[in-house]
Amino acid sequence: MIEIIEAETEQKIDISLLADYDVFLYDERKIIHIATAGMTLINSLEEFNSEIDNLGVVLKYRRAFNNETNENLTRDNIENQELYQSSFIQMATKGFFSYDKVDIDNPDDYKFQLISRPSYQNKKIVIKDSRYNNIEIGDLTSKKRYEYDLIFIRAKNNFPEDFKIFDISEYI
Repeated sequence: MIEIIEAETEQKIDISLLADYDVFLYDERKIIHIATAGMTLINSLEEFNSEIDNLGVVLKYRRAFNNETNENLTRDNIENQELYQSSFIQMATKGFFSYDKVDIDNPDDYKFQLISRPSYQNKKIVIKDSRYNNIEIGDLTSKKRYEYDLIFIRAKNNFPEDFKIFDISEYI
């Protein structure tokens, strides 16, 4: 007979360390997707509610933005770059600047890199902030209007739009 003994412990596990969440933010110029890759959620990301299925909503969007992908990735853990980039390209095709964590083995490292980005040329993006006010981003003169029915977190600074590695803690 096998006996299972449960030990009481004071230690709590941060669930964010076990998950690769897809978090959606916005800044003054763009809408943003980040894959947390087990990162400790800090600053404004602590508002993130993993119960809300924003990713499911995004995947249903039938959008077709032109995009550009980072061809100069510096990752030791990528075996198939095309397969790795496919989900980030999919996000850019739907209008999101899509970023990933550089060091997935260190939850307290906050270095990120843009993987794929859309072109907003002739496209206006409309989202709602936490008070349900319309926020317009992109080409504000465009008649093409793309609305996003998601819950976004406001970035405290504009995210980098180049493909260089940066510390995300300065932007969230």
